[in-house]
Amino acid sequence: MSAEPVASVPVDADGRQRALGARLHALRRARGLTRREVAAAVGVSASFLGMVERGETDMSLARFTRLTGFLGVSVADLLSDDPTPAPPDVRTIASSPAIERGEGVDYRIIRREHPQLVAVTLAPGARFADVRSHRGEDIWIVTAGTPTFIYGSELYTVEAGNTVIFPGVVEHGVANHTDEPVSLIAVCSISYW
Repeated sequence: MSAEPVASVPVDADGRQRALGARLHALRRARGLTRREVAAAVGVSASFLGMVERGETDMSLARFTRLTGFLGVSVADLLSDDPTPAPPDVRTIASSPAIERGEGVDYRIIRREHPQLVAVTLAPGARFADVRSHRGEDIWIVTAGTPTFIYGSELYTVEAGNTVIFPGVVEHGVANHTDEPVSLIAVCSISYW
């Protein structure tokens, strides 16, 4: 018994590569990132990334996975020819994974990829059990209460509706010295949880 020959389906590999490169280019620009920033984060040269964006070359799966992770898009979504986006992921903050940061602190990882998003609520008198430092930049958005931000040896009292933007390389944390709960959203350029 012999197998029937399989008819080959013509694949426009060059066209697909150019289309993928164009999607990568558009995604990088939409994120406001330079080619050098993305290349450094992924571990390739800016000129190589430019060739990928123009569809002139391909890249290893490991580098492609790092690239999609840095840009905050799934490999499947980027490779899909289906322009229909996935439906929104609606869930409660309480269903997000919790990290222990101290008594009276509810610290939830909303999104692990770049950028990492964290929802933090501190009960009256609560504070982070430790201060931490990491690569990248943080943006903390105070949504309720008046937290005290700890940045190195300095303390900053911030009201709801304000933001704090800082390099993460200095040890930092937050405390609630008030009688009201504090809530904030932290946007971290580099995932560290």
